[in-house]
Amino acid sequence: FEEAGRLYGELLQILDNTEDEVERRLQAMVNYGTLLSDLGRLNEARKLYLRGLNIVDAEKASAGAANLLGNLGWLEGQMENWDSAVEYLQRAGKIDGELGNLRGQAINMVNLAQIHRALGKIDDEIQAYQHALDIFSKIGDRRGEALCLSNLGDTSREKGEIETAKSLHRKALKLAVELNDKMRIVDAQLGLALDSHGEGDVKSAIRKAETALSISESAGDWEGQIDTGIALLRFYREADMQKSFDNLSKKLRKTIRENNPAAMARLENMD
Repeated sequence: FEEAGRLYGELLQILDNTEDEVERRLQAMVNYGTLLSDLGRLNEARKLYLRGLNIVDAEKASAGAANLLGNLGWLEGQMENWDSAVEYLQRAGKIDGELGNLRGQAINMVNLAQIHRALGKIDDEIQAYQHALDIFSKIGDRRGEALCLSNLGDTSREKGEIETAKSLHRKALKLAVELNDKMRIVDAQLGLALDSHGEGDVKSAIRKAETALSISESAGDWEGQIDTGIALLRFYREADMQKSFDNLSKKLRKTIRENNPAAMARLENMD
């Protein structure tokens, strides 16, 4: 990671001295910013993207401009700068629409839905996910379909529409299994576990969550391990399964420490 960062930094210095390499410069900024984000260096990534924004504002619409705006919108959401997140994602979606990049539009819609979710705007969240689902279906992106179906299922459960949630999660799981996409399988299986919990069936919720956790571990999906593990801890506590709670808590603490220390607060809230 560090070596890649050094090389991208050198590339940007070279491209900054050329006037006719705008698209390559924007794409290098996107790649370098993504790397910085993965390393948790969000402020550095944001500074880089804002520098690129000056180029975007001065140039005509392009794929590089859409990518940079989309990444900046996602990053602003991670940093809870909600208004600017929405603005940049909408701008990215507009450019993708002009360029006919439907997949880019759908991805921006997914990110926009997550912003609406964080703000508690459920109807806007559903509309954005449904728009993304329609696009993914149109272009035959079945992984994108599975992602949207799972998220729509989660939203339905939170609205108290458990049967709708279960139906959406089952559709997502069927697609994910056909694709052998373990990350999407984990998402859907966790959704079904939470649906069972919403119905008051803690034993079923535990079985489904344990299956999801096992799959995420075999796939090396640490995000899935964290999300599923934290839900499972809640189920263990409700079922008074203290030994299982303690064992999982210890294992999960190690996973979080090694992969996403910022998530430690979620675990500590369970103690």
